[in-house]
Amino acid sequence: MQATQPPFLGSEEAIIAHLFYATAEIQIVTAHVGAHSVPGLLTWPEAEGRTFGFVPDPGDLPDGADPRPGRVLRVQYASLDDEYSFLAALKSVDSGGWRLSIPRQVERTDRRLLPREQVYNSRKFTLQPKQSMQSTRHLLIVDISPAGFSLVYDPRLDEFEQGKSYMGLLNAPNHPGMRVRFEVVNGRFLGETKDQRIMGASFQGLGFSGCRTLAEILAIWED
Repeated sequence: MQATQPPFLGSEEAIIAHLFYATAEIQIVTAHVGAHSVPGLLTWPEAEGRTFGFVPDPGDLPDGADPRPGRVLRVQYASLDDEYSFLAALKSVDSGGWRLSIPRQVERTDRRLLPREQVYNSRKFTLQPKQSMQSTRHLLIVDISPAGFSLVYDPRLDEFEQGKSYMGLLNAPNHPGMRVRFEVVNGRFLGETKDQRIMGASFQGLGFSGCRTLAEILAIWED
């Protein structure tokens, strides 16, 4: 039987969101320099220069693992449910670590680019659609990541159409709220009732700052 090729994460916006998730959540990262493996940690992506950081663990680098700018490295790490790998060019090296280019694609074993935090039971993550920002009505978010979210809504009050983009105010614990733009990806009924549906969406234009803010919120949040 022919081996199944891993799916790829290819849009720049999704890759940036993924890197913020990995920086906040992944504890063990390996950069492969030629035939040598260097363990370390990721640091936040930066809009200026469009790079992210890798800090090697303390200690001497393996012989032959020369981190020369321009060299292409393979970076690998795993979450509890998935494994990730990508190629990135080494841009610079200093006492604070290495700066690498944002990769063009990320290989992964699962279909979802990054796991979403289940927050429905907390009832603390909500979204106010643009048309209701002046009201007190909040739609409960089911799960969320720096790449997207899903929420519960009443189709009699909100009409979300697949493939269309909307604006809203994202409310999270201990945060004043974020104005976000999102595209509806899918929708389904919630259980047996037709009075409520679940809508899945992906963020649009969240940017480096927005991704970092959301990644930091989720990294410290506890239900």
